[in-house]
Amino acid sequence: DLNKNNSSIFYEKIDTEKIGISGHSQGGGGVINAITNFPESSLFKCAYSASAPTKPWTDTILAALKYDCSKVKIPTMMTYEQQTPPKDMFYNFDQYNKNLKVIVGIRKNANHGDMLVAADAYMTAWFCYILLNDKIAAQAFEGENAEMMKNELNWEHVKKQNM
Repeated sequence: DLNKNNSSIFYEKIDTEKIGISGHSQGGGGVINAITNFPESSLFKCAYSASAPTKPWTDTILAALKYDCSKVKIPTMMTYEQQTPPKDMFYNFDQYNKNLKVIVGIRKNANHGDMLVAADAYMTAWFCYILLNDKIAAQAFEGENAEMMKNELNWEHVKKQNM
């Protein structure tokens, strides 16, 4: 609404065709809920989630944060810290529609709180790649030689589809 209000500082400054969303920890699960459960969900064109609670947590003590990756309709990147069991991350990956661009990975030598900084470069590249169609950023994700897939110093258990 502020983008359409000529008395707003945001007037005509938001490209409503290029809106991404990101979140960390509980906000990481919130990202998936934001893009799947609301009438406004269609505003988002891509998503990034860091350290979202995985199924074992949302099935027990964090039930209020439960989310469903099978409902996602936009390109999504999910990153996790080293303490996350790969099987829990892959559970989420396997729920996504097979026609979507999706990438997941575990950041080596990073704990939960580190993920805001430890994955920032790839988060930024993800938004540039998807929202701006940036060909240089695409190199981090596309093809057999995708940089993130080969970055064994910092990443492990990276899995992707449709890129």
